[in-house]
Amino acid sequence: MKKEAWVSVLLVGMVVLMSLAVRGGGKFKESVTSIAVSKLTDPNLLMKNQIPILDLSGESKNVFSKIYEEDEDTDTEIKLEIDNSYITPAIPKGNAKILIYHTHITEAYAQTDTYKYEESGSYRTNQQDKSVAKVGKELADSLQNNHGVSVVHDTTNFEPPKLGTAYTRSLSMLEKRIKNDGEYDIYIDIHRDAFDYMEGQTVTVDGNPVAKIMVVVGTGEGNNGTPILPRPDYKSNYAYAKKITDNINSQVKGLAKNVRVNKSRYNQHISKRAILIEMGYTGNNMDEVLRSVPYLASAVASTIQK
Repeated sequence: MKKEAWVSVLLVGMVVLMSLAVRGGGKFKESVTSIAVSKLTDPNLLMKNQIPILDLSGESKNVFSKIYEEDEDTDTEIKLEIDNSYITPAIPKGNAKILIYHTHITEAYAQTDTYKYEESGSYRTNQQDKSVAKVGKELADSLQNNHGVSVVHDTTNFEPPKLGTAYTRSLSMLEKRIKNDGEYDIYIDIHRDAFDYMEGQTVTVDGNPVAKIMVVVGTGEGNNGTPILPRPDYKSNYAYAKKITDNINSQVKGLAKNVRVNKSRYNQHISKRAILIEMGYTGNNMDEVLRSVPYLASAVASTIQK
């Protein structure tokens, strides 16, 4: 490509990057800010990693593999270290109660012949048998039928009227359930990741691709420097998330990514065992994601006394 053409590509790339930064970045922001300024002169990096539609490498040109979603979960990863004092004791089996819900219930996956759906947005659908709601149902069924754990699966759609305030409405549900039913032992908010991390997103088990799992914990520090009050006991939530992650990887090496810690809150102030779980991403299909559910169920069950 001639020098003038490279310059044009670079200018387009820089405009896109700047516009994303202005929007707050979301899951794009992590990718953008992780690139050294000096590398902005690398056209391949810009085209392949930041501007999918301009990827000339012959790889997938799925422009929706990176999707900005306006919401609370829009910040960069932070590092966290804890000691054993934050590890919560195992839950007595006879008393264990788990609540599974979806702050973003319309999140969906790459369509296949088996799982075609009517889109309500990019990789989103109101058909709950084709969205993350089905993943939550399969997890609830596995925990109840295979592990004897009591589970409530809430399938309320918290997204309307505005996606960016969905966490406010899911918190109202949590508070009402706690008031009416008492405390749950574990709170699991099941999502689908919207970001392609430029790495393998499946592991192979018995010849079949299985979607990766990532547990996310929020510190409540706030993205603008103002804490979200009340803040979570994030170190206890992190210890619980790490226990889940380690157990998954003890079953299948590499199936769970490292626990991700962000500055948002994700309503995790309600418990010392409140976690958000990303089950696969937009490039995975439903079959790949459902294959990962039994491993997650086993990991959650492992935190409950036999």
